[in-house]
Amino acid sequence: MDLIIGLLVFAGFIWIVIKIIRAILVWIGAALGEGAQKARDDADRKRSGR
Repeated sequence: MDLIIGLLVFAGFIWIVIKIIRAILVWIGAALGEGAQKARDDADRKRSGR
């Protein structure tokens, strides 16, 4: 019985860690995406001479 409870706690812990890591990756991806988009916009502005 203790083994089953231990496995459930362990699985729950891993699930939470995976959710946190995915949230961080999404956040980093959004931040990088914004930075890349801004750099692209700046390059376009320089090319068009505005």
